[in-house]
Amino acid sequence: MFTVRFVDWQGTVLKSEQVARGGSATAPAVPNRTGYTFQKWDTPFTNVTSDLTVTAEYLAIPPDNGSFTPDPKDPLAQLKGEGVPFIHIGANDVPLGPGSLADMSIVWSISNLILCIAGFLLAIFALVFAIVRKRRENEEENERAERAERAERIIYEQGAYSYRQAPEDDRDRKKGKKSRMVWLIVAIVMGVAGVIVFVLTENLSRIMVLFDYWTIVNFVILVIGIIATVLALKRAKAKKADKSSEAPRVMNEEYTATA
Repeated sequence: MFTVRFVDWQGTVLKSEQVARGGSATAPAVPNRTGYTFQKWDTPFTNVTSDLTVTAEYLAIPPDNGSFTPDPKDPLAQLKGEGVPFIHIGANDVPLGPGSLADMSIVWSISNLILCIAGFLLAIFALVFAIVRKRRENEEENERAERAERAERIIYEQGAYSYRQAPEDDRDRKKGKKSRMVWLIVAIVMGVAGVIVFVLTENLSRIMVLFDYWTIVNFVILVIGIIATVLALKRAKAKKADKSSEAPRVMNEEYTATA
């Protein structure tokens, strides 16, 4: 018979067993060791032919340095590999993602697209309005010239004095026309500027976000365009309202000259 002893890492006997020649010993339960994991017994205890002392071998557990072994069921496990280092991030240290203002080189803003389209449509409206207004003013000028010519002819036939429109009225009309044209040009320029800024600063192949740094610029451009269009329309309506008081004056003066 031979004696087979099982000891732990400190040499403490865990079990002692008598085994016949060629027999095998039975290993005891492995004791826990803090900071280590059991690996194996250092000596085989089968086919015993002499006295044996079998010592438990342990492997130190490495400290938590941020490494992990991916789950085999994880479809990305092969991409992650084994022992890939990672960083523990605190609640206050979470990095900004693509949906924030962290890196404008990888995002584009849907708000900028909306502002760009609104400004472009406003510019088209201003341009169409300018064309329609110009045509209406030409018709009014022709009508005014015909009335003046008719009045002159009546006055000439009756030998009365000749009526001439006051120079200040003509100057006021030209001044209002110039002011309205300036505001319409500003509205058109702002609409075109919004499109240019969007084309130069946005890339629709990037990640879409709601806002970015250029949203403020596009918003300011649209606001200026709206203000310019409103002022142009408001001035045009004011001049149109004066027309109702101008027509009776001309007709009255024609009637006075005729009488």
